Amino acid sequence: VVILSVPATLPEATRYYPRGTRGIAALIDAIASLGEGPILCGQQVVKVDSARREVHTISGECFRYRRLVSTISLPSLAACVTDLPSTLRGLADGLKAQGVRVARIGCRSSSSALDGIWTYFPDTTVPFYRMTRLERISADLAPPGGAALLFEYTQTSMPEETELLSWLHELGVADRNDVEHFSSIHLPTACVLFNRGFRTRLNELRTVLSDRGILTAGRYGSWRYSDIEMDIHSTIRAARAAAGVTLAGSEFLDAMKT
Repeated sequence: VVILSVPATLPEATRYYPRGTRGIAALIDAIASLGEGPILCGQQVVKVDSARREVHTISGECFRYRRLVSTISLPSLAACVTDLPSTLRGLADGLKAQGVRVARIGCRSSSSALDGIWTYFPDTTVPFYRMTRLERISADLAPPGGAALLFEYTQTSMPEETELLSWLHELGVADRNDVEHFSSIHLPTACVLFNRGFRTRLNELRTVLSDRGILTAGRYGSWRYSDIEMDIHSTIRAARAAAGVTLAGSEFLDAMKT
């Protein structure tokens, strides 16, 4: 088995992470607390009428807007915009991504084996390509002495729980009898695929959306590979552009291309 490990401390980098059991969600909670208008969560968008400047949610609510900032993945957003020309829907369909499935495991004990924050497994005999030890990022993310583990897969289906627990035992990360929690999630557009012509399709689609009052931001809205700092920054820039604080829509697009 080939293993590449990233240590828990890197001397050339300084990182900040929220304390408490909420993890990175604490950052989002803090940002939301600064909002002056109504903030609704869990309201899935099912339709956007860019001509009438309306957003419709799955619960049946309708919101009017002058400028809209969207972090929804571009293909999903294009599918929601009812008055988008079919040619542009075709551009959105041409944007491809690699889905990732993530297994989330909680253990009563934390082993010293492979104790880096991230461990990569380029060996094709291993079903997952990366393991993250959240308790190495923040001790608050697991009970005292416990472990909070993430395993990432690119397969179309998640391996059986018993198979993964066997790998935990083989790698010395945890004993299968110590596992208290096992769940999984699917991120369908986790990693953008930079296929031929994607940049042209991306720029044309985002320009048309901007002309219709829709600014796209974040990892999925910008359709790029980025970290959370870049995503927050791009969304703040989009919000300022929408409010006319600093950038016009076209200037925002030019800035995001760089």
